[in-house]
Amino acid sequence: MAERDGLSLLTIITVIVATPATIALSIFVLTQDYSFRPLGITVDRLEVSQSGRPRLRAYVDVPDDQTSLSRVPDYARTIKAAFKGRGLDVPVEVRRQSGLDEMTITYRVGATEVGPFAARNASAGIHAATQAYWMQQEANGL
Repeated sequence: MAERDGLSLLTIITVIVATPATIALSIFVLTQDYSFRPLGITVDRLEVSQSGRPRLRAYVDVPDDQTSLSRVPDYARTIKAAFKGRGLDVPVEVRRQSGLDEMTITYRVGATEVGPFAARNASAGIHAATQAYWMQQEANGL
């Protein structure tokens, strides 16, 4: 009887440990989305390895004490549209930051950070980030 209880406990532990990986692998098999592959590479590494291109991102940093955030999604869409007009699909992430006096925008191209720029000067940052992106592309021979 004690052997049976030990086997039941071992079975339960095995199921608990293996279930998340099994579910993730099942989702990967169905969708072919590598972000679900258990113990796989990260999405960032996957993008760079597949395309060979540096990753370009925009971060909208909003003061933590700012009460009105209604304009921020429109601002993020405008930044995304500006990059789209230059032929680039750039994700825009909104972050709340303490210690800021005004909204700022920072662009990250691979490991290079461009900015922060005040919201009123975001277009200069878009130009600089785009140029940094194309320079890295050229350096990589793409």
